[in-house]
Amino acid sequence: MKRACENLGERNACVLVLISHHDRNQLEIAKHYLKKRQLNFESMLCASDGAAGDQFGYSCSISGTTAVITATKDDDRGADSGSAYVFVRNGTSWSQEAYLKASNTDGDDEFGHVVAMSGDTVVVGARGEDSASTGVNGDQGSGAANSGAVYVFSRGISSWGQDLYVKASNTGQGDRFGDSVAIDGVRIVVGASMEDSGANTVNGNQSDNSASAAGAAFVFLTDAASNYCLAVSNSTGSPASISAGGSTSIAANTFLLRAQPVPVQPGLFFYGPQQTQVPFGNGFRCIAGMLFRLDVENASATGVLEHLVDFTDPPSLAGQIASGSTWNFQAWYRDPTVGPSFFNLSDGLSVTFGP
Repeated sequence: MKRACENLGERNACVLVLISHHDRNQLEIAKHYLKKRQLNFESMLCASDGAAGDQFGYSCSISGTTAVITATKDDDRGADSGSAYVFVRNGTSWSQEAYLKASNTDGDDEFGHVVAMSGDTVVVGARGEDSASTGVNGDQGSGAANSGAVYVFSRGISSWGQDLYVKASNTGQGDRFGDSVAIDGVRIVVGASMEDSGANTVNGNQSDNSASAAGAAFVFLTDAASNYCLAVSNSTGSPASISAGGSTSIAANTFLLRAQPVPVQPGLFFYGPQQTQVPFGNGFRCIAGMLFRLDVENASATGVLEHLVDFTDPPSLAGQIASGSTWNFQAWYRDPTVGPSFFNLSDGLSVTFGP
């Protein structure tokens, strides 16, 4: 039960499970904690295709109004292949939004043994996956039983998709890479509890298999994106912040731009090679040099402006986004009720793209 709740984010929701493993003093501390905060039942969630033995609820994680819950023994496309379910909350009502499976689903992979979520990114571990490949987006075949793998999914404008297939840098049979996962912003940490390296330093000898089941952890940087420049408050009462979802991989072609909160008005994203900060409209223009404008979008009813960038269809050849290149992005949007210029801008986002 501890594994099932450790990423839930609602600390008091797990206390009643965890305190049974602690002594009386810690029990009193837990009671004191619960007196300070109210814990009320809200909903019971079940899989849309739930069946006996699926073990829905094996691992769970929550970020904002979105939760992901796994069923590591789900048999769809193979016994114990596993699956994950994404639920969203509207007020106090929950509904299932997506059903996630690995791109190379196979029996006994235990996809969903662990899950972690940050924003619109979900990381799922499959400790029984059998590929012998190493690194990111390699061959998804077989050759190393129970070596394990991790899958990274992101929310697009209308659906969820898999962005990355992740293996250890020293994949080995029985290592159980994906036995644990964690994500914080752009970094992902993956545990491999049965890895055999005898190394005892960071980045030590990964080919030394002299310490059976010593275990290891691997850190991955998902992308190179950072905000800069200043955004000015708009008619929502807050400044608009730009962020990115999907993947910065050119091959994946799932790079999603998002700005929020913005008025429910039309807007667009633009990008260029250089950074600046000069007054423009009700805010600041954060990009200099040749500018490339993407298509106009309408902000959602909740004040979110989004655009899915298609790397295969740039505004012009000069604006082609390629692996290894760094570009700066910003959102422009109408804001007719505030300021003399009737438009405003987000802060800037610098992104370096990969293969």
